[in-house]
This record gives sequence, C-alpha cells and structure tokens, in this order.
Amino acid sequence: MIIVLCLFFVPMIVLLIWQYRNPKEAILLGRSWLYKNEPEVSDVAVEYVKYASIFGILFIIMLFLIFILESLQSSAIN
Repeated sequence: MIIVLCLFFVPMIVLLIWQYRNPKEAILLGRSWLYKNEPEVSDVAVEYVKYASIFGILFIIMLFLIFILESLQSSAIN
C-alpha cells in the first residue's frame, strides 16, 4: 500500500515543487502557442500559483502521513 502511495504522491509533489519554482511557465503550460509574443503574467497570478503550490505540497504530505499512520495502525492491530 505504501509503495502505491509513493508512486501516486511523489510525482504530484515534484510537479508542485516545479510549479513553485517556475510559476510563469506553469501558468502558460500548454497555452504559450496561443501568443505571438511573450505574454505578460501578473504578479498577483505568480503569487497565487506559489501559494497554491505550497498549500498543495503541505496537503499532499499531510495525506501521505495520514495514510501511512493508518496503515501502520491497522497492521499493528492485526
């Protein structure tokens, strides 16, 4: 069970870390072909993406820990 959780959560955390480090590229991901010139991304949008990625990382880590503790508790009972 823990291996499946790692395979599911680790890529999501890596993606959110990339999104935090490169917010402009994350905002334009898949949409840069729409623009002839380099589009301007507002500072508010960049801050929103950074806060959302931090929240997502913390949320995923919290879920991961809950699942691990639950599986350890259920295996200790059996």
